[in-house]
Formats: sequence, C-alpha cells, structure tokens
Amino acid sequence: MLSAMTAPRADEPPAAPAAAGSPLTWALVGPGARAIPPPGWGGVENLIRDYRDRLQALGHRAVVVNTADERECADAIGRCRPDVVHVHHQRLAPAVAGTGAPVKIFTSHDPHFPLRYVNPYHRYGLFKMLKADFFFCCLSAVQAKKYVAYGCDASRVFTTATGVAFERFRFSDAPARPGRSIYLANVTRNKRQDWYQTIDAIDFVGPIKNDGHAFDRTRGNYLGEWLRDHLYAHLTDYANLVLLSEGEVAPLVVREALVCGLGVVVSPACTVNLDLSLPWITVIPDGRLDDLNYVEAAIARNREVSLRRRRDIRAYGVEHFSYETLVARYADRCTALRRRAGGRRAAFRPRIVRLYFRRQLPAQTGKALRAAFARPWRFLSRTPFGPVLRRLRRRLDAGGWSSVLIGALGLGLWEPHRANPAGRDGA
Repeated sequence: MLSAMTAPRADEPPAAPAAAGSPLTWALVGPGARAIPPPGWGGVENLIRDYRDRLQALGHRAVVVNTADERECADAIGRCRPDVVHVHHQRLAPAVAGTGAPVKIFTSHDPHFPLRYVNPYHRYGLFKMLKADFFFCCLSAVQAKKYVAYGCDASRVFTTATGVAFERFRFSDAPARPGRSIYLANVTRNKRQDWYQTIDAIDFVGPIKNDGHAFDRTRGNYLGEWLRDHLYAHLTDYANLVLLSEGEVAPLVVREALVCGLGVVVSPACTVNLDLSLPWITVIPDGRLDDLNYVEAAIARNREVSLRRRRDIRAYGVEHFSYETLVARYADRCTALRRRAGGRRAAFRPRIVRLYFRRQLPAQTGKALRAAFARPWRFLSRTPFGPVLRRLRRRLDAGGWSSVLIGALGLGLWEPHRANPAGRDGA
C-alpha cells in the first residue's frame, strides 16, 4: 500500500532531476509482511517508518510502498514516479528493477544473503541483477566488504549505520527493575533464548517463531510480545539488555537499549558499529556462549556498571545513532547519486522481470530454441496433455523461450516469492 500522500497522475510529464539542495522523491519499499509502522514487532518496518519521517522533516517527499505482491509494488512505484527507490527485501528487487527509476538502492537485512539461498535464482540470477542495476546501502562495514568480495563494484556500495528515533523512548535515571535484564528479540533458534531461559534474572520479550519450539513459554520470565508503545515506555525499566544471537546485520534493539540508558551484553555477531572499549558494552566470546555460569556472571557485572552510568550510556546512544544525523548523511549521498544519473526521469514501465538468466544468452540462441520447439509443441498440443502444455507455454513465455533451456539445465525457473516465501526481516 502507498502512504497517505497524493501520488502524481500517470499522464503527468516527467520532472527534471533535482538540482543541488532541491527536494527529491523517495519510494521506500517494505517487505509487505507487516504494517508500517507495525503495532508490535518489526525491525525493518520501524526503520522504514523512521527514514520516511526524517526524510519528510528534511523537506523531501517520501512514499512507503509496502506490499508483498510484486505487480502491486511495481505499479505503486510507477505512480509516485520517484527519483530514488530503496528496496529493503530481496524478494521485491525484480519489481523495482522493472520500474526504470533513476537511482535504485538495495538493502538486505539478512546476515546470510546471498549465501543462505541454495536456489540458483538467488545465488546467480538475482544477485547478478542487483550488482548490475542497484546501489548497495549496507548497514555495516562488514556487510559492505562482503558484497565487494562477492564481485560488487566498490563505487556502488556505501554504508549507513542503523539508527534510532530516540525521542520516542522514555528515559529514567532510576529504573523500575534494577535487578533484572531484558532479552528483547524474536524467539528463534538463531537468537538462542531457549539456552539462556534458566537464568532467572533475565526477562524474555518477543514473539515466538516457528523454529523457537524449544523455548518454554510457560516459565514466569517470558513476558510475551510487547506492543510498540509499551516498549517505548518500559524498556528503560531494566538495567541492561542481553542479545546473544548467532547472526545479525545491525540489530535495532541494541541501539534502542542504549538510548534508554541500558548497557548491553551481546555476542560477537551483534557488535556492528559499537565501541567495544566502553565499560557498559560486554561481548561474550563465541567459545563461551554455551557456558551459562560465565554468561550469568558477565550479565551481572554489566548490570552493576550500567546502573551507575545510565546518563553516559544514553548520551553515547543519542550521539552515535540518532536518525537526525544518519538520515541527513544518507539523503546527501542519494542526492549526489541522483545528480550523477543526469537526464530526465526515465519513463516508468511497471513490469516484473522474472528471470535474468536470459540476458546471458545471445539472440541467435533464442531463435534456435524457438524453432526447435515449434514443431514438438504443435504436435503435443493435439494430445490429451494439450491444455496443460498450453498453460505451461504461456508461463514460460513470460520469461522468454530461452528459459526452457535454463530450466532443463537445472538453473532454476522459480519466482522470488516462491523461492523464499517467508523472507528474513531482521531483529
């Protein structure tokens, strides 16, 4: 769905690119799994909402496109005719690629992308398309280095740290629960809550996902899922935050805890963009994550330090992770990219390119394949299997006849939303 803003008419003439300092139009593309802003959980959705609000405060026009349907996504982007399209989920990247936007930016909130996907569509076709057509906005320097190592042009990769809208969070010098820590995250196997649930001084908050079945929801230290307004008001009630996850990109909850005055106890995967020399940031080494006695003692020590330094912790969080600074820097970078693109806005053609392997085959190969398949198709269409084969042919036509050869070679004909139906939305 589009945010509540008036979109230009489809027949409106394209506008010239913005000059230096002129406002731009952004289309921020969400995964479509939750509303924006979400009533409860949703790290990606909250990030998109905060970016929209800050861009509007800077005088730009920002439209949120939040639908899981690729056709609706492409049509919505075409209607708002943006200068910059920023997509936050790999499943919707083909819909963005077909719009002809002057500047296309991609951000993945999955720490394992693209290696998680054994499907050749994602490993080769999708990532090749991203490298050719998109800029990569990375959430950490580690992620940026990984994309460059995978073959991305370093000039098309830049980093913007995850921030937090600190003004939404209540801060208190005297927490209501000074003797307790909070483990704030989706309850999944990756976050390891089931392993640390026996530590009585930790309260666990978050929705239980499908792979979190080992977690005991009947224990008294599980408080369920909090609504967002409740989180804004009560996160500061705790002494510190615990997040010992196996894999993260840039967890938003760590920044939220810091601006609320909480120290953090984290695994090495959660230390992105943090100053590890500070006394209220405790890192549990990978080799000690399974040692409950060691972890419990480290949490207790961090809790004591954090209670004495709450104002310093908040000042550090606001200084380094405020969206006022981060989004202004991001907007300047995108404005420079838009000026570099030059020319007038491209004519938007809302379409979805289903398969990018066909670009690798010469035109002669496609003609040869069509000629080779023409006679067998005419013969088989007269058999009892004709209706099924005709439907299959219409489906393959959407990707070009060369996709038949690609499918025969096992290189994948899956659509993005079928290859990864659930997606990865981050913390």
